[in-house]
Amino acid sequence: MLDEPTTGLHADDVQKLLKVLQRLLERGDSVVCIEHHLDVVAASDHVIEMGPEAGADGGRVVVTGTPEEVSKVKVSHTGRFLAQHFRERRAAAKRGERPVAARRAKRPERQEERA
Repeated sequence: MLDEPTTGLHADDVQKLLKVLQRLLERGDSVVCIEHHLDVVAASDHVIEMGPEAGADGGRVVVTGTPEEVSKVKVSHTGRFLAQHFRERRAAAKRGERPVAARRAKRPERQEERA
């Protein structure tokens, strides 16, 4: 069980984490992940959205299903964000680009490199 494992990770590291999680699944392990990062949610086999809001206004199951199924549920906050995420990925693919999170970010120039 992982609780928000992408917190503080660079986009490249998120992709590495997804590969590690996939290897765990391939060897027969189960992975339960509490996560908000859309690349991780989109790569999931099954999504359970709790809500509809936080705190006293939450704690109920809003929707369950595959990421594609969840993306079609209008009352789901996660579904709306997943739908946009999938649209952006399809548009990038049409342009021949890699998905945004898979693009290698340019490393910021360090202070001593400029001197």
